[in-house]
Amino acid sequence: MLNGSNGLCQEVLRSEMGLVYSSGALINKYMYFGFMIIGAGISFENKEKCLNGINKIFTMLKDKSMVEDLLKFAKEKQAQEDYVSSENINEVIRDLEGYIFENRLSREELGNLIKQLTPDDIINELPNISKKYVFFGKGENK
Repeated sequence: MLNGSNGLCQEVLRSEMGLVYSSGALINKYMYFGFMIIGAGISFENKEKCLNGINKIFTMLKDKSMVEDLLKFAKEKQAQEDYVSSENINEVIRDLEGYIFENRLSREELGNLIKQLTPDDIINELPNISKKYVFFGKGENK
């Protein structure tokens, strides 16, 4: 929903605002907490514009019809990835490792959870994002 060329990060930060070449989100969830990282390669001078764009993304995620469309696309993409990954030996080994060490859901379990996910589930989770930290690394022109 946030990643890829059809995701909200690219739509807002690249297509609308012209701030980045690529951007995306990474979400990790643990038993008692989780975190999300939105990565975007921007110039330091555009940091405020980028933060405004990120706030716009979260505002857009409150629109149920938009979330329905994004979720439909995400579910279709997940189904395609399931089909392809079942023939990829690296994915089969990754799933086996997760099963043995019980440190992640199998691809099938994850797919079932995604199929059950509703727009309301996503919208209701947004208020639980409570802290925002922003890190900028300033490189040197050479």
